[in-house]
Amino acid sequence: MKKVLFLTSHLFSGSSAYFDILNLNHRIQGHRLEMAYGSPHAYKHLTDNRHKLNTRAAVWMDELLFSHLFSTESFYSGGKFIYIVRDPIPTLNGIVSHHKYSPEGATRYYCYRLGRICEMAKRTPGAILLLWEDLQTGRFNEEVGKYLNLKTNILNSSNYFEAYQKESPDVIPTEMKKWAERSYERHLYFLKKQNLRYWK
Repeated sequence: MKKVLFLTSHLFSGSSAYFDILNLNHRIQGHRLEMAYGSPHAYKHLTDNRHKLNTRAAVWMDELLFSHLFSTESFYSGGKFIYIVRDPIPTLNGIVSHHKYSPEGATRYYCYRLGRICEMAKRTPGAILLLWEDLQTGRFNEEVGKYLNLKTNILNSSNYFEAYQKESPDVIPTEMKKWAERSYERHLYFLKKQNLRYWK
C-alpha cells in the first residue's frame, strides 16, 4: 500500500499552513481533495494523483477538517496521522471571521470536531499530537520528520502562520466561550492520555 499522511485538525488551527510547509519536502505531495474516505476507492483516488517523487519513498498527504471526511476503519492501520488542535478563543473568532460561520455554528463545529479527533486518536496509537504553539515554534519538526522517515529537515518558517496570528474581532458570547473552553480542556486531556507522540 502506498504511504499516506492524514493531517487531521479543525478550521483555523494552523494546520493548513503546516500542510503547505510539509508539502515543500520532496517526499511529500499534498492534495486537498475534500473527499470522504468511505471506501478503498477514495484511498486509491488520493494516491493516483501526481507526486513529485517517482519512488516507493513517496508520501501522499491530505488535510481532514470535517468529521464526515473519514469513516473507513481499515485506513487507520494503513496511514500516518498528525493531529493538530488549538485553544478555543482565537480559533472560534478566526472561524467566524475567515470562514463565515455564525458564533453558535463555529462553537458547535469546534466542539464536535474535537470529539471526532479524539475518536480517531484512539484508533491510531503512535500518531503525533501537536498544539498551535508547536506549529509556531517548529520545535517538534525534527520528531515529525522521524515519524515520517524524512531524510531532510522540515522547514521552520513563522511566515506561514502570520494570518493565524492576527487577532480577529471578539464575537463569541461568554457562555459559548465557556462551553468551548471546557470542551477543549476535556478533549486535550483525553488526547494526552492516548498512546500518541506528544512532547511536553
